[in-house]
Amino acid sequence: MKKQLQVPHLLLFSMVLASEIGSTLEYPVVISTWPFLEAVRAAWRAVDSGFSAVDAVVEGCSACEKLRCDGTGVYEVIPSKSSN
Repeated sequence: MKKQLQVPHLLLFSMVLASEIGSTLEYPVVISTWPFLEAVRAAWRAVDSGFSAVDAVVEGCSACEKLRCDGTGVYEVIPSKSSN
């Protein structure tokens, strides 16, 4: 039995919206495959401010890195005196 492809709701919505709008109009869209809303909000603010798509991705990723959205991210490492 063939497994059905599951399309995330946001992606499906974007596909439907794109087909309804057609190719004559352009609207910016921020799509996330992860449930990190603060990253999406940061990326959207960047797009809405006129940033390029790449810069918007950087803004979104940086927000998640700063907030440690999934418990990972850059941690500040301070060497101890005993590590010498």
